[in-house]
Amino acid sequence: MKKLLLFVATALIVTACGDNRNYKIFSGNAQGTTYHVIVASPAPELETQIQELFTSVDNNLSIFNPDSQISKINRNEDLTTNIHISSCIAYARNASALSMGAYDVTIAPLVNLWGFGPAGKVDKEPTQQQIDSVLEFVGYQQIRTKYRRVFKEDPRTQIDLSSVAKGYTVDLLCKLLNDEGYEHYLVEIGGEVKCKGISSKDRFWRVGIDNPDYQRIPDAPQTIMTLQIPSETAVATSGNYRNYYTTESGQRVAHTIDARTGKPHQTNILSATVIHPSCATADALATMLMASAEIDSTSLKRLCARMGELSEIILVYSDENGKTQIYTSEGAKEYIVK
Repeated sequence: MKKLLLFVATALIVTACGDNRNYKIFSGNAQGTTYHVIVASPAPELETQIQELFTSVDNNLSIFNPDSQISKINRNEDLTTNIHISSCIAYARNASALSMGAYDVTIAPLVNLWGFGPAGKVDKEPTQQQIDSVLEFVGYQQIRTKYRRVFKEDPRTQIDLSSVAKGYTVDLLCKLLNDEGYEHYLVEIGGEVKCKGISSKDRFWRVGIDNPDYQRIPDAPQTIMTLQIPSETAVATSGNYRNYYTTESGQRVAHTIDARTGKPHQTNILSATVIHPSCATADALATMLMASAEIDSTSLKRLCARMGELSEIILVYSDENGKTQIYTSEGAKEYIVK
């Protein structure tokens, strides 16, 4: 029996075992990360269908593709939307509202300012004056979609769908597989995962939440826990402990930016995992949690309550002594493999 361990860039490890149902693995690079699609008994044309879908998403949602539709919208060249853009904006706006603006779909100018956008890294932190000047046109309330168009209150406002695009693409791939009649599969893009049916071990698919201490502390385990994922369920994780850079002055800059302050969010939360039927929703909510609050704050407790019964969360955080701890919502405990 052949065992495959997939190492993914955000905070998840996916394990599958395949030969009983003739499982096949399609993998490669997309959306700035890696992807894996594991399907039982796929048709020969499936690989082409997967690639065509990735191309369509990139041509619409990628801010790193200067010819994409979202890039044209950001440059005010063509404000026309489509189902991909309007859907992702809707997912992101909902998360923006939940976070009271800490997470924001119009964060693109701040992402560029801090060196995480298409313009690349910066050598030093932006000044407060630079941040304030950009904050004038950042705010999810400043955009709306109607009549297949994006309307901006300020033409300088720009949209960044990166925090929802991978999860949204996972959902699209799952829809493709469902439409083609596949009953058993796992789809993963950069650590965002959705499953259907069972693996070749005749059980629900399993994913592991990455341990932030792995490679930092000798003999630390690679995963901090393993989840068993029921059919039609998605898992998304966001974390700051890998996606950061260090300036020439030695300042460590994390990629999650609080749109209210215009600065990288300082938090003791190391990673946030969200379990939800929609991978796009889970993706946006996981990023939102990283941008929103401290683990022991009243605001985080209110935020988790507002997320609704469909969402379960697992937060990996550092306590006051610097030791890694785990907070698990009551419903999420049912997914943990003992």
